[in-house]
Amino acid sequence: MKRILFCLSLTAALLVSLSGCAPILGRTYSVEAPHVSNAGAAENALSADSFESLVGALLSCIARHEEDCSIQLVWPEEDPTELIRAACEEITETEPLGIYAVEDISFDVVRIVSYYEAAFTIRYLHTEEEMGTLRNAVGTYGVRQALSEALAAFRTTLTLNTTYYTGDRAAIEALVRQAYEEQPMSALGLQSVTVEFYPEEGSNRILALTFDYGQDTEALAARQAELRAQVRSVTAEGSAAEKARTLCQSLYGNAAYAAPEGTPPFCASAWDALCGGGGSDESFALAFACLCRAQGIECAVIRGTLGGTAWVWNAVTDAEGTVYHVDAARGIGPETENQFKSAGYAWE
Repeated sequence: MKRILFCLSLTAALLVSLSGCAPILGRTYSVEAPHVSNAGAAENALSADSFESLVGALLSCIARHEEDCSIQLVWPEEDPTELIRAACEEITETEPLGIYAVEDISFDVVRIVSYYEAAFTIRYLHTEEEMGTLRNAVGTYGVRQALSEALAAFRTTLTLNTTYYTGDRAAIEALVRQAYEEQPMSALGLQSVTVEFYPEEGSNRILALTFDYGQDTEALAARQAELRAQVRSVTAEGSAAEKARTLCQSLYGNAAYAAPEGTPPFCASAWDALCGGGGSDESFALAFACLCRAQGIECAVIRGTLGGTAWVWNAVTDAEGTVYHVDAARGIGPETENQFKSAGYAWE
């Protein structure tokens, strides 16, 4: 329960001055009686004629990372302290931008002829530079597109202002994997992904993601160049199925399968299987996708099970739309879906 301290001070016989501090997030409020002045209103100052417009004006200040701002209140006839306090609480407790960005808000209120003016001081949880990277994303498609761009550039952070998106952490992790698999030439290992939601639930939230690649950007760029050179050195002829068979055998013959030791990374690296001499089943699948796409073959990464154990392989599609499955880690394929199911593979 927040405490409200009323501090009255007489500054002159006809002037009752009051300065109010209303920090949010459980801090102490201090409120005094309004000061009446004959000064005129500034023509270009922010103004609010309703509670909703006050919230909007404050959010615009926050979006610009303003530490101090003034807003003219032209609609209340009585001391607006409680209304202002309620607006501050709405911003810091329900508005995504406020929850994400604001540590606390304090304000002073004065009466100026026919209106009140509130002077706000805002303290932030993030720097202006950090807030400047905030980008909008609409729905699942927008979130996935932003993830693809971030992973392709090896960005370590991504902050999204989402609308019409209600996915939880599991949904975000699935989108990260999809974006990662769609661009295997940038799939150089992703050790972990963390995501924070502001607020935790709702269709309009801010998502703050952190990516750990286990290497710096310079090292990742060097590995990507090596991976591209290796992919260009492998060629195949014939139909899509014939090319897929050649590429599978080439990869299988030059790399050794190795089960991940300890806690596996969030996503494996295509570089391991193509340039590092071997890797996990996921590494083989990503490497095979690199080779296929370089040859113009439609290729997807499939996550399922083999004999009840989690396993990753590929599916290629030829010009006629026929789908074949390939497990480069075991040197198997291309084979039909029924052949793979009969061999103990299962997927949704």
